[in-house]
Amino acid sequence: GARMVDTLTADDRVAAMAFDSSVEHSGRSLRLAPATDGHRWSLLEWLGGIEARGGTELAAAFDAAFEVFQKPGAAPSAASAAATRNRVLVLVTDCQVGDEDRVIANLLKEIGGITLFVVGVAAAVNEGLLSRMADSTGGMAEMVESEERLDDVMERIQRRLAAPLVSDLGISSAGLESIPESLVPAKLPNLVPGLPVVVRGRYRGRAAGGVCVEGRLSSGDIWKEAAEAQSVSTGCQNSLWARGQLRALEERYSLGNGVDSESLEKRIVDLSTAFGVLCRFTAVVAIDPRQPDRKPSPDALRRIVQPVELPFGMQPLPT
Repeated sequence: GARMVDTLTADDRVAAMAFDSSVEHSGRSLRLAPATDGHRWSLLEWLGGIEARGGTELAAAFDAAFEVFQKPGAAPSAASAAATRNRVLVLVTDCQVGDEDRVIANLLKEIGGITLFVVGVAAAVNEGLLSRMADSTGGMAEMVESEERLDDVMERIQRRLAAPLVSDLGISSAGLESIPESLVPAKLPNLVPGLPVVVRGRYRGRAAGGVCVEGRLSSGDIWKEAAEAQSVSTGCQNSLWARGQLRALEERYSLGNGVDSESLEKRIVDLSTAFGVLCRFTAVVAIDPRQPDRKPSPDALRRIVQPVELPFGMQPLPT
């Protein structure tokens, strides 16, 4: 976090906060302020004095962060009034919380156009939740199991915070009949130097023609690039696409918003079974190929206890 703050310039706006069961911040109030040398130094000094106390109250932290973007100081400076600021929230957490659907639903309702970057710290972090949060906003999530990897992870996040080469990316057909609603991720990230943007989707008909990638340069001009279709078989793209599409459909299911839940559930199950990727409504079932139609009697059933490693920080119950 200190490295990110130290790379900012006076034309950037920055605020920092720490949270567990309550939210703390540097200075008299939590607000975005120009990242001058003095402000950066005060933030670095404050960050260096934070001590871990435990607790993960994400809702309060998000409420405070979203409020910051509504306060004075979040708008472009007079020197760059024509520029559009990228609103970015960097979350560093152990995120050992459940109830993923409620967390995701509340996040998507409130976050607006803010891009979320997440760093998960600890061996027992809820990686699935952090990835869902980041992907749904066009951001990225990185997991850190040990301090040895922290510098590399923070460097990748920092590179994504740089001013984008191209923003507002979109993909349209240029001969190849691509299906817009099949694109994964649904919200495309910005294009920044040194980091690729990978988009998966489906098409109709023959693999001929291509697609057009379009976006907006930092100057405000439109940027376009055509890409010709090439048939390559890797054996895993179907599963990777299906996993991303299932995640998007499950987020719609979590949000509700008047969507027919039974119809959406059927779409999720059909996609899961067609591509062999698990979802919340499906499970793995083992069948003996020698007697696939045999129905075991209750007396023939056996309970097998499978030992597993305990999550980090958990202790076994006394026997």
